[in-house]
Order: sequence, then structure tokens, then C-alpha cells
Amino acid sequence: MSGGEGVVIDVPMDGPSYLPGARLLAVLADPPIRTGQMGWRQTERALCRLYLAAQHGLDERRAETAQFVVPNHLTMSLAEAEERAAKARKRHDERMGAAHVMVPFLRAIQQGSVDGRRARRLTADGEIARTIDSEAERRETLAKLGVVEPRRFPESTDNFDVRVLRASLPVIHLAVAVGIVIDQSQKILSRRSEAEQAGRPQDVGGPQIGFADILMHPEYAAWIIREAEALEPPCRSCPS
Repeated sequence: MSGGEGVVIDVPMDGPSYLPGARLLAVLADPPIRTGQMGWRQTERALCRLYLAAQHGLDERRAETAQFVVPNHLTMSLAEAEERAAKARKRHDERMGAAHVMVPFLRAIQQGSVDGRRARRLTADGEIARTIDSEAERRETLAKLGVVEPRRFPESTDNFDVRVLRASLPVIHLAVAVGIVIDQSQKILSRRSEAEQAGRPQDVGGPQIGFADILMHPEYAAWIIREAEALEPPCRSCPS
């Protein structure tokens, strides 16, 4: 699948169950914009290492049973894996901010504006301001629910444009697809029992899946891929 402007993602669906989600999340955080950029591979290793450590922590018997595991996913130290994963989580937050900005542009084109006139009536600065305001309201609402959320991205237009939006454009279709799946998961979970909702990340729309769920369940990765492919071809009228 393509992640946006020039980034092509090969997602292995026939390997370990944790690998599709790890690959998507790694490329989302560290897209290989130029030939030879391999940072995403180290991020993928880190996510896989933490996943396997968490599974062992939940059931120590797993270490004594045969499993489908890529050996290289066990060789990174936990300290390095945690450091790399923390950087990836920060970039994931920024990608969700960029997705919030870009959804109206993508929607305008999908709704039949072949020449992009509807998209051109939108402005990057206007959508960035909307996103920043929406994020402030989100954190305020969550605080009232007892959930303290740190800032996920810069809250000034100039910083957001350079550090978040432009950096996210190579994987913007993937970022928007992740946002769509997370939003849809809120609707699905709202119809589930309290037991099924328990322990899920809480947002203003209610319980939802998180990035850990994407890593743990390959069906979410497959869902994200379908959504991303439905958003292509690339948005020629999006801000650049």
C-alpha cells in the first residue's frame, strides 16, 4: 500500500501476528522519505521487542512454548526499545493532529470536486487553527472526566505547519486511515458491554482502541490498510 507522497509500505500479513501493526506504526512514525532511510526498521524492532516482553509478562509460560517470532525482534535491549517507542508515540500524536487538519481536504475531493475548487476554499492555516482549538477543547473535556492529557502537538500555527503537518504529508493517507479506524472503534465499543469497554483508552467520544491494539491485533492493521487505499490517489489539492 502507499502511505502518501512517494512512501510505499510493504505490510507482511503472513508473518507473526504482531508484525503488520508494528510495520504500520513504525512507518507512520518514521516514513522512509528518501532512499536508504531505515529508521523505521529500528522503530519496528522496538515495537516488536516491547510487544514480546509484554506478552511474556502476561504469561511467563510463553517463554517455554514454540512461537512464530522473528529472532531479530528479541535482540534489542528493553531500554533502547522503550526510548525508541517513546519517540514513536510522540510522532504518532503529531500524525493524528495532521490527520485532523487534512480530513476536510480529502473529503472535499472524495465528494466530487474533480478540479479541487472545494478543496481550494479550505486553507491550511484555517484548518490548523481549527485543529489546535479542537485539541484544547478535547483536553479540557477529558480533564473534567478525570483524564489528564498532555499536549500532543505544538499549539502555534507556524510550529504546527512545519513540525507536524509538513512532516506528516508523506504518510498522511495512513495517518487519516488510523484516525478513521480509531473513531469507528468508538462507535463499535459504545454498543459493547462494560467489561469489553474496560481498560480501553478513554477519549471524548468514549472508549476506543489505541495504538497498542493496532500492534496486538492484525485485523486492525488490515482495516487501516483498506481505509488508506480508499483515500488514494494522493491529494493534489492539499496544502504543500
